Amino acid sequence: MRVGEALEGAWQTFKRHTGALVAATFALIVTQVVVQALLARAVHPPMSFLLNLLLSGLVMGGLMNVARIAARGREPTIADAFAPFTARQGDYLIVGLAVGSGSVLCGIGVFVTGYLFLFAPLLVVDGKDFRAALRESMDLASSNVGDLLGLFIVLMGLNVLGAITFIGWLAALPITSLMLVHAYDRVRARSLPGGEIASPAP
Repeated sequence: MRVGEALEGAWQTFKRHTGALVAATFALIVTQVVVQALLARAVHPPMSFLLNLLLSGLVMGGLMNVARIAARGREPTIADAFAPFTARQGDYLIVGLAVGSGSVLCGIGVFVTGYLFLFAPLLVVDGKDFRAALRESMDLASSNVGDLLGLFIVLMGLNVLGAITFIGWLAALPITSLMLVHAYDRVRARSLPGGEIASPAP
């Protein structure tokens, strides 16, 4: 799987659903910023840091949900972005904690957990519980290092560049989420009979 292929597929999908994807991303970012500000005032570190890691699981789930919907050719909505906030929250919260857990032990560790659990939020969106999502993401990441490590570096780079400006983030986050959906479909297809792509859970 080539990074350029994932980026091109993501860009084409983003162009078809720009308004919906940007609106959903904006709503999730604003929600995260507001909740983080409230936590900073109400709870002292390190508890506020831990709660922010948990919150990131819901936000990542929302981003992956709208990306998956758009990648399947449908128009995502704001309600789709907040679906993880209203159902199966525990799975998303624990996945968020697992993805960010590397930062608790050592700053560089977050890159390790970020890579190993790269697909975990999407797997929860597709119906897996947190245990199965974390385990399957680790299996996919460890067995496809040659394909996925370069993709992970590009995803990190695009999100860092997008974070320089708020407007840039509104494009970078949905595009990188769409790249992840594309990559997931490609690596999963290899393990299915005939190379077919699995249909997502409704």
